[in-house]
Amino acid sequence: MFSSLKNKLNTFKSTLSLGVFLLFSAFANQALAAADTGLVAEVTKTLGTSKDTVIALGPLIMGVVGAIVLIVTVIGLIRKAK
Repeated sequence: MFSSLKNKLNTFKSTLSLGVFLLFSAFANQALAAADTGLVAEVTKTLGTSKDTVIALGPLIMGVVGAIVLIVTVIGLIRKAK
């Protein structure tokens, strides 16, 4: 009985972790989409690149960070399952 309850609790925690990650990703994407034009102009001036390059790098960086968080989460879940 307790084993079944423990498995259900672990499944719930895994689902909750994934839900929080997806919610964070959605908020991060919205924040990037609403980035201030002045900030893009400053970064463009500082790096000496075009505005399109700076705008394109934002989602790329967030995608890499999101992938790293997802990989770490999956590794943690696999270790916990053992």
